[in-house]
Amino acid sequence: MTSTSLRDLASVPHPAGVTFVDDWVDVECGDPHRYFRGSSWAVERDDSDKDLSVLIDGAQRPDGRVKRFILVAEGDTEALSELTSDYARQLGAALIAAADEVEGYTPITDEGVTPVVNPRNTGGLG
Repeated sequence: MTSTSLRDLASVPHPAGVTFVDDWVDVECGDPHRYFRGSSWAVERDDSDKDLSVLIDGAQRPDGRVKRFILVAEGDTEALSELTSDYARQLGAALIAAADEVEGYTPITDEGVTPVVNPRNTGGLG
């Protein structure tokens, strides 16, 4: 196994589209990588002082390979982390289907989103 020095790592370009890149970690252990952040989106909530944030984050290896994930945070707390793009799309479709049903629309099932009936949810408050 070859050894990677901080001098070698200094020449590795930042991943495309990042807004923040951390320092390299675990160099001495033989597993050098660095964390980064990319684009972010805010979801403002009128009913809470904790807005939601959706962010791209990931890790980069010395050979330039990157793994990108989606992170959802509520305020300063990570609510969902390391979501793949496929999982995020499934979650998005499920949220849209739930929002449609709450607004009284017919559930959308032809896109692989099947509403789950909760027998305890009778639509009332009691």
